[in-house]
Amino acid sequence: MRLIKINQYGVVEWDTIYGFTPSHEFGPKIVNAHDSGVLVASTSFSYPVDDQDGIQDILVWKINEEGEILWQKVIAARMFNSIIATSDGNYILLGVRYTETIDLLITKINDEGVIIWQNIIERPWDGELISWESATSLTEIDSAVYVGASIGSPEEVGSDALLYKIDLKGDIIWELRVPRHFPANDIKVSSIFKFNDRYYFKDNMFDGELYSLNPTTGDFKNINDSIQIELIDQVVDNSCDDSDVITGLMEITEQKFNFRKFNRLDSAAYYETTFDAPEGGFKKIIKSRDGGYIVLSQSWSGGTMVVSKTDCMGNVAFWTEECNPKIPENATIFLYPNPVKNVLTVESSFDFSEVSIINSLGQRTVYQNDCKCNRKILDVSNLSAGVYTISITNDTEMNVIKFLKLQ
Repeated sequence: MRLIKINQYGVVEWDTIYGFTPSHEFGPKIVNAHDSGVLVASTSFSYPVDDQDGIQDILVWKINEEGEILWQKVIAARMFNSIIATSDGNYILLGVRYTETIDLLITKINDEGVIIWQNIIERPWDGELISWESATSLTEIDSAVYVGASIGSPEEVGSDALLYKIDLKGDIIWELRVPRHFPANDIKVSSIFKFNDRYYFKDNMFDGELYSLNPTTGDFKNINDSIQIELIDQVVDNSCDDSDVITGLMEITEQKFNFRKFNRLDSAAYYETTFDAPEGGFKKIIKSRDGGYIVLSQSWSGGTMVVSKTDCMGNVAFWTEECNPKIPENATIFLYPNPVKNVLTVESSFDFSEVSIINSLGQRTVYQNDCKCNRKILDVSNLSAGVYTISITNDTEMNVIKFLKLQ
């Protein structure tokens, strides 16, 4: 496994290859640890445990912020699916176990890797037939954990989707089953999210069926006929707006994606911008801690991963000149949006080391541009409404431009 840590400017802080497992591991997932560093988990062939099928299990390891391995933990299982850091300072892993059937295995561990509890969900198919369950998704919302799965039988073609709600003690609160749309379909709960105090989940079909959910009772309703939302992945975002906004990417071609933002689920996207990806396509989008988003894509021919940082509206904001610059030709400085309410992006035709905001009284606030690149994102939400001057400075040049701050 190779793990790379980059800072907020895209600079690699360390790059480590871990060769501590004697066999093949696959499907690793990573989460932030509660103290520092990360937890990584994957399906593993390296350490078979006799009380399962003796072939593969779940391998978890904790790595500190310097990239050093603090501990490893092997959990007897059949296969790993997901890991989340829970709000009570622990971690939950989702996988499956195998005896005569394939059942869901949910395991909670603490920061030292000690198992707190395990819950095995056995689910026979209708008519007492032998069934299998496949783990598909794991999410915590408001101190409850939602486990997505699919269920099928050797005598059936296709599978139905399942969704369980459990508490942080591992007890099942309710479960629901979503029938497949066509007999040969395999459907699963691919994501669940809360938006404007309402709950929704999405299946994995090509058109992405969307359902409203009552989190208390588990009642659900297909609402695809009344909405226009098409997203590959969702993140709920409060960083750039006064109210909850759902964001994500929608594929146009294999190498072009629309970054879309919705503030209503019953209307088309109120903002979208095209995002170019390599021929390997888009892989994942997550919120950045300091605003905007981190987008991961892949280049098949080059054998490389491409990491891009965007601003709140999906415009690539940092790291390389190839990242969709917005500055017009023959311009020296460009500000957007202008007028601005909260977040202002400053872009110039040259790299600069600092930028200043000057108010109508001539008072100056200086911001260092640590990446020494040609962009800087400024939080101007605390400024009073009015006209301000931006001054950009490098070793040889100084340029000024005005912008309007809205209340």
